[in-house]
Amino acid sequence: MRAFTAILLLALGGCATVGAHDDPLCSKLVEFANTPNLGETRTVELCTDWGPRCSDETNVLSSASCNHDSYPAGVVLCNFLLLHTSQEFPNANFSRALSCLGRRLYTPERFIDYQWGNAIISTSAMPGLKPGVTITIENVAPTQESAAKLRITAIH
Repeated sequence: MRAFTAILLLALGGCATVGAHDDPLCSKLVEFANTPNLGETRTVELCTDWGPRCSDETNVLSSASCNHDSYPAGVVLCNFLLLHTSQEFPNANFSRALSCLGRRLYTPERFIDYQWGNAIISTSAMPGLKPGVTITIENVAPTQESAAKLRITAIH
């Protein structure tokens, strides 16, 4: 088992950053994260679902919504997320955002969907972040009562 774990870590770690920042999502995350003023915290939350849980409509195959609290940079990020993320595979949205931190966990040409549970990753070392800025990427796993959510928080 240890050998398998070591091989898996090497596979995930070696050359994992190649091409990760080619994804336009990465620049959108950096733009959003760099906008709060000193002492501010801003959050957007993307909701995606096979069904109506992210919509006011009741008769839909899938739905998506994005909460931005009317924050201008949040509106921009939400508009991007609604057009360029997966409703079918919400875990891919989290993997894709994590790839912007330097690990290539999301590869659209391979259609890999990792099964993430609830997870939170924070960093101040994401390429392009201003000094003193922290970005948090959170995956909220779906339950019977609620849909999957991708929460992005910027703290300055």
